[in-house]
Amino acid sequence: MNALYSAVVFKEDEQFVAYSPQFDLSSCGDTPDEARRMLKEAVSLFLEETDKTGKAEEVLQDMGFILKESVWTPPPVVEISLREVA
Repeated sequence: MNALYSAVVFKEDEQFVAYSPQFDLSSCGDTPDEARRMLKEAVSLFLEETDKTGKAEEVLQDMGFILKESVWTPPPVVEISLREVA
C-alpha cells in the first residue's frame, strides 16, 4: 500500500520531532532526518496494522485520503502558521 503524507519537523529541547497532520502521528530523533525516518516507520506500521484488519481503505477514506493511480493521497494541508494567544 502506497500513501503520501506531510511531515512537519520542529525542535523540542534537544530532540527533533516529525509530525504528520494527516495521520496524527509523530516521532522523534536526534536529527531532522532521523525524526523523519522514524515518522515514516510509524506511518508504515499504522498502514500495515490497518491493512491486517481489512479496514485500511475504509480508514484512509474516513481520514480524507483519495486513491489516485494506486497511491493514497491525503487531504492537503491548508496552513501551518505561528499564532499567538494571550
